[in-house]
Amino acid sequence: MWAEAAGGSTRAWIATRDLSSNALTSLDWLVVTDPVFGAAGDGVRDDTASIQAAIDAATTVPGGTVYIPRGTYMLSQPLLLPAGEAPTIVGSGWTSVLKLAIGADCYAIEMSGADTRVAIKDLTIDGNESGQTAASGGIYGAGAVACRIDNVHFIACRDDALYLGPQTGGAFGHNNRIFGCLFDQSMGSEGPGRGIHCDSNDENQIVACDFEFLGGSGGTTFETAVCILDRAGTQFIDACNFVGGADNNTKGIRIQDASATKINGCNFDGTAGDSIFIVGTGNVITGCTIFSPGEVGSLTGQVSGIHLEFGTRDNLIVGNSIASSTTAGKTRSLIREEATGDAGPNLIVGNTLITKGALAVGTVEIDGAGTVFTHNLGAGTATIATKAIKDADTPRASTITPAADPDLTLEVEANSTYDVECVAVWTNGGGGMRMTWIAPAGATMTWTDNDGVGVVGPTGVVTFASATGTTLKGTLVTGATAGNLTLSWAQNTSNATSLSSTRPCRRCRSTTPSPSKSGRSAAPGRGSTSTWPSWL
Repeated sequence: MWAEAAGGSTRAWIATRDLSSNALTSLDWLVVTDPVFGAAGDGVRDDTASIQAAIDAATTVPGGTVYIPRGTYMLSQPLLLPAGEAPTIVGSGWTSVLKLAIGADCYAIEMSGADTRVAIKDLTIDGNESGQTAASGGIYGAGAVACRIDNVHFIACRDDALYLGPQTGGAFGHNNRIFGCLFDQSMGSEGPGRGIHCDSNDENQIVACDFEFLGGSGGTTFETAVCILDRAGTQFIDACNFVGGADNNTKGIRIQDASATKINGCNFDGTAGDSIFIVGTGNVITGCTIFSPGEVGSLTGQVSGIHLEFGTRDNLIVGNSIASSTTAGKTRSLIREEATGDAGPNLIVGNTLITKGALAVGTVEIDGAGTVFTHNLGAGTATIATKAIKDADTPRASTITPAADPDLTLEVEANSTYDVECVAVWTNGGGGMRMTWIAPAGATMTWTDNDGVGVVGPTGVVTFASATGTTLKGTLVTGATAGNLTLSWAQNTSNATSLSSTRPCRRCRSTTPSPSKSGRSAAPGRGSTSTWPSWL
């Protein structure tokens, strides 16, 4: 018989066979509408058994192929793929539709959890989410290994359009390729309505796919509305497009407790939630274009282009272009790094930051310890916080000559302005405390302690006869020379009993344009009975 291929632009001759009397070979394509299988493809009849029979028959030889001509094939149960090398399933283009019947409450195609390898291409999978009340979707790939999903249109899937999960026993699935697929129209779902969910399935390539108007109202915590949820890490996400998701504030990509995922050359067009959201380490975001985050949806002033949320460290964010919404107050910030979970250091370098409408908070929010933020065009008057923390107590005795603290040093850039705050705690073993600063040549500084003593110049001194703590605040303005700002201190009166600086810390904030701000932090102090300092 003649069969259409490539969406009807070409035709190929496919020989049908009487399976009862002729042995099947790897050259045969089994057509689900052949009388021996009897699928109707009329959008009414339940074709589950017919297509399953073709899959089972094609499994009898390596390399078997099941062909689905144009039409709509209703499914009341999942099509089950065998373990090992499953047959290729191919349609004539997106007019070949596998559609879940009302109340099917399953995935259209399911794997068993055993190592399964299959190619599925050139068709549509319609999850018919409005007709489902329990977990359902497109392809449930538990145990998927080296599968190929090409040119598939996933539409209206309640939970996941494509789920890639572990093998039975817990071994990771891996090395699947998803190419040129469209994931769309799940905002009305009562489930999470995700596009791709990678769960204990890594090293996958997601390339040249479109994610549009996804994200349902269901799901809990991090499993809510998102186009791609990566819980495994080591993914390759390249040249994909992410659009909209207004109804449930859908994020573009969420990396959750995962590492080593690469997001490269993707486009994010007005996502309702954060375009890229990271809880993880060692991920790479490069060459992406992000514009108008938060333009749609109900999270006015809460959405950022790239959001590093908890415990993020060793991530590389380089060479991206990020622009705010043209509507004032819609976008919170272009890059947001939270300090929670001992975040930092991360490297954020060489990005283009474009403010079109006023930002709700600022161009960037950088709060991780030791994060390097440098050579980013358009950082403007960004608020960039860096801090240093004592690693251990530092005792000094029999000296009134201030010396640099071994821990409390921050790098400062030339021609920049910093708000400086230091919360200092010490044991008053003897002699009191005197404090001053060491700053780059040409820097000016005005500062005070919490008694209101004003000091001019970084080399000015404040003294304490018997107190055991203070807060220093001031403004540092650097000149043409970059360098370090360091707290320097000694006893106020020479005494043989040691004075110990215990776990003080300092934060600097930039309030003027600067090419970079960076800092260092160490682990919290040990062995001290002093009060733990906190940031205001």
